[in-house]
Amino acid sequence: MGVQVTATADSNTKPNYTVATVLAASVAVADGEFAVWVGATISDQLVAFDGVRMCKQALREAGWLNPTTGVVIEAIYDTQTQNIVDTLTEDCVAVIQGFDFTPAGVSNSAHSVRMAEKWLETTAKVA
Repeated sequence: MGVQVTATADSNTKPNYTVATVLAASVAVADGEFAVWVGATISDQLVAFDGVRMCKQALREAGWLNPTTGVVIEAIYDTQTQNIVDTLTEDCVAVIQGFDFTPAGVSNSAHSVRMAEKWLETTAKVA
């Protein structure tokens, strides 16, 4: 089971993020939420941070869209193939945005980095 770090408001900072253990098949982000998910097989911080970087790049190229209600915009990076993919597995890192977390075109790069740091502080360093 991977680790999902979630923000429920754009004003959230690291102390406000929630950390949960979630199976790849059960990853979900509601309207107004933003999350970074790191698969269970990833313990190396460089691999996780590289995955977040690649996801941010894919979302930046897409214009950091604001999805419609009940839909998420996500980028999933497979650390084994080193590609952006469509299917989330325990070998992946994902950056996921729900409807109305931020308006279209607003970058959540800073949240992504802080969430990866939260994963490192609460999970990877503890293991």
